[in-house]
Amino acid sequence: MALTLPLFLFTLRTKRHEKKIRNYPTLIEITLVVLLICGCSKKDESKTKQIKPVAAIPVENFSKLDVCGCNKQANIILDGSIALRKKFMDIKTLKENKNAIQQIRTRAKNWTSLMSACFMNHGANMWVPSECNNVEIIEEKKDILFNLGIQIEQGEKVRL
Repeated sequence: MALTLPLFLFTLRTKRHEKKIRNYPTLIEITLVVLLICGCSKKDESKTKQIKPVAAIPVENFSKLDVCGCNKQANIILDGSIALRKKFMDIKTLKENKNAIQQIRTRAKNWTSLMSACFMNHGANMWVPSECNNVEIIEEKKDILFNLGIQIEQGEKVRL
């Protein structure tokens, strides 16, 4: 009668299985050592927290973008605007910071320039969803900005 537990743990000694039994302790020990080393190693947190900034292209080049490029630049502008607004507790605190107001106005101006150039060149194709043109995400980000008190579509004359 050969009683068998899961093979990776233990097998009763029989002449047929004697060779396998000798190898299991070594295999288990190596596995445990590897797991301990991997699980206990320190991770470099500075690398995980760093996010590579995505550069926006110059305003003069907006007219050269395809639909996907327009969407990418729109996301860059909206993400930057949301990040800047979230640095401040409320809209009143933002209004007290002249530099932040100027940055928001510049981003809003770039937004309207981008939208003008892209819609002039691509028209209704800007509303056609594709892998690289996610219109819903753009609308969600605009809603987030609106709820944070910034109406980016007003351009450089955005009221703060």
